[in-house]
Amino acid sequence: MEEHYLLISTDSHVGPSVARQLRAYCDQRHLEAFDEDVRSTQTHYSKAHAAEINSNDPLGGAIQGGTTVAAVALASGTNTAAMKQRWADAAAVEGLQDPHARLRDMDAEGVAVDIIFAGGQNDEMLPFDTHPDPEMRAVGAEIFNRWMADFCSADPLRLKGVAQISLHDIDAAVEAVRKAKDEGFCSINFPSPRRDLLPYTEEAYEPFWRVCTELEMPLNTHGGGGERGYWSGKGARWCSRAEGQFMARRALWGLIFGGVFERHPGLKLVLTEQMSSWVPHTMRQLDGIYDDNLAAFCGFQDELPLRPSEYWARQVFVGNSFMSRPEALMRNEIGLSNIMYGTDYPHAESVYPLTRLAMRQAFHGLPPPEVAMILGENAARCFGFDVEALRPVADRIGPTVAEIDVPPTEQELAEDVPPFCLAFRRY
Repeated sequence: MEEHYLLISTDSHVGPSVARQLRAYCDQRHLEAFDEDVRSTQTHYSKAHAAEINSNDPLGGAIQGGTTVAAVALASGTNTAAMKQRWADAAAVEGLQDPHARLRDMDAEGVAVDIIFAGGQNDEMLPFDTHPDPEMRAVGAEIFNRWMADFCSADPLRLKGVAQISLHDIDAAVEAVRKAKDEGFCSINFPSPRRDLLPYTEEAYEPFWRVCTELEMPLNTHGGGGERGYWSGKGARWCSRAEGQFMARRALWGLIFGGVFERHPGLKLVLTEQMSSWVPHTMRQLDGIYDDNLAAFCGFQDELPLRPSEYWARQVFVGNSFMSRPEALMRNEIGLSNIMYGTDYPHAESVYPLTRLAMRQAFHGLPPPEVAMILGENAARCFGFDVEALRPVADRIGPTVAEIDVPPTEQELAEDVPPFCLAFRRY
């Protein structure tokens, strides 16, 4: 009998139509503001899309809302038309808005569970996402959560939503976490540090840390978050891209040196849609800060009995989307028990629809028990999923151990891999 891996994708996305799908989840008292927000957002993205289509400058200024397709194509040496088609295909995937279509795609790709974020890369923003009033942004998050709960109800075992919350009101955030847990969400979309939020080293967050620990709701920070908008002029978008993952992991040292992990040993932090080769160097750097004489003089060791790398091993996970072969070979340096696989479905840079080929590229020839940890076991432990309940799903649709052990041929890599599919990078 063939042995199948349990594949849990810790990074995937939905993109509900704000006008067609989310309006029904908006309270009556906010409908007028909702409709105005839809109109202004559509106008913004129409202009951005037109600029994107016409752009042939790989070093130009960044368009608000993302890197242009043309720029990515030009800078990576790929055919611009092919790149635009890849982007268009990703935005049109039915599983962004239809859970049954998504489940069919998951079956085809061998994915037993999708952990699902907002952000479909299809120009559908969260309601009120750019509203100046944080209370209205919280209203938009609640609208999305209502829709997401219904979306995941199509198969609660396999579709696991990440709840949107606002941290501008800590008491309200605590209640939002409780509600999210009751509605079946698996984690909280934890914002990266930003200037409009109190630093995570502040005592005001203690009720929030407590409720997330009590309810076993991991803090889930997605790549691309954090401060934006600093760079302009030539090369701006590439400067932003160079910093994107770094900015999204800044909470890590805040929670370590702020003593949050020490006070709440059951709290978990997930850094999602991250590459992972940065981890060993960063842990050496943070351990060095902890170990040096200045740290000793300041009393770090008195308040933090563990080194940063020990808190990492105990409480932090990296959602290694589109994991590359070099990263897989570094798995023990990164922390074998801390790495989780992600497909990034259905983004243009994702492994979809080549998940099986991408896994073969990353994991061929590696010990199956270690591959099993990365593909699903670590995620099940992090998020508290029932492995026994998921085993029949994995045995029905999951990739086999023998399948993943076969390296891709040069012909497969040359003919099947589309532009900007990051799992096949050489770093």
